[in-house]
Amino acid sequence: ITVDGSLDEPAWESAPHIGELIQRQPNPGARPTEATRVTILNDENHLYIGVMAYDSEPDKIVAQDMTRDAVLRNEDSIEILLDTYGDQRNAYYFATTPAGALIDGLLYANGQSNLDWDAIWDVRTQRTSEGWSAEFAIPFKSLTFPTGRTRWGFNISRMVQRKQEESR
Repeated sequence: ITVDGSLDEPAWESAPHIGELIQRQPNPGARPTEATRVTILNDENHLYIGVMAYDSEPDKIVAQDMTRDAVLRNEDSIEILLDTYGDQRNAYYFATTPAGALIDGLLYANGQSNLDWDAIWDVRTQRTSEGWSAEFAIPFKSLTFPTGRTRWGFNISRMVQRKQEESR
């Protein structure tokens, strides 16, 4: 995988995608108005997450802030949670915007956060005529997890800012 924001390598194209997201707001449980395709891959050193955020009006995508650990209040975004211990209480948090902001932190105690934590990882984004894409590369050495554990908790959230629509 070349982390460049483009999901055109054969590995991305041939791998299965996770299921469809559902709206959290404004219409909980409804089908999102914009499709999102998510693929998860790995090699011996990295976890890769590829996201294609389709948008029927790509010229209206909202992306301005590239600040490290920016607050995602007014941007289109992708947020990822990795619960490597499977306890549903603690998670690693990674996020980006169409502008390519690197946002990370730790979530603990059922919702408290520490955004001062900075991991070694990479993300690249790319705008297309179909929306925008993001390619995350998270080194396993940046995470802690129990030896031999093969199942992690995973959640993803997409925000389409102009519609105030969040899907997970």
